[in-house]
Amino acid sequence: MSRAKLTGLIMILLFLLGVAIGVVYYYMVKEEPRPVSTKPPQSGIVTNYIYLKIFYPLGGKVEIVEKRIPEIMSQVKLAERVLEEYFKVSEEFNTGVIPEGVRVEDIFISSDGILYVDFNRAIERNFKGDIVDEFIMIKSLYETLISNLDIQDVVLLIDHKEAETIGGHFLINRPLKEYFSSELTPIEEVPQ
Repeated sequence: MSRAKLTGLIMILLFLLGVAIGVVYYYMVKEEPRPVSTKPPQSGIVTNYIYLKIFYPLGGKVEIVEKRIPEIMSQVKLAERVLEEYFKVSEEFNTGVIPEGVRVEDIFISSDGILYVDFNRAIERNFKGDIVDEFIMIKSLYETLISNLDIQDVVLLIDHKEAETIGGHFLINRPLKEYFSSELTPIEEVPQ
């Protein structure tokens, strides 16, 4: 055998030996991959959670969904988070009732437990709904706030002032509790 053929044969044998070692390592020696944890690292602080009831307008009625959030002690901060979730849910379900560009400018709670929510002018200017849409929007806002916060009533402001109405159908220049404190019953049909 010539020297070139012997060198070629040794190279092929070394290559096959390397492949064999690689296969044995891959199947026999290599550790199984550890599952990757999707949980955030524990900080040692226990987080309490609360469930928000978000009422949102949908097709002429009010629907409800629950959202889990970390507990917030401040009622004003909680009100901000509740409204944030309200707008997210309304956008997620594409209710079409909440006007475009609506923002909460300010929130405060008076000493007698009345929550004042100050919206920008877009809530009035961009409202395109009818009487049912306006009622459902106001009712869903009221129910969302009153069911999640320790408050007595809700007053809606527009551009830092009391406004008469949002869409021209319901007065909002007073606390909303009187509208929703008693259940409205449908008119029964008169038998013919």
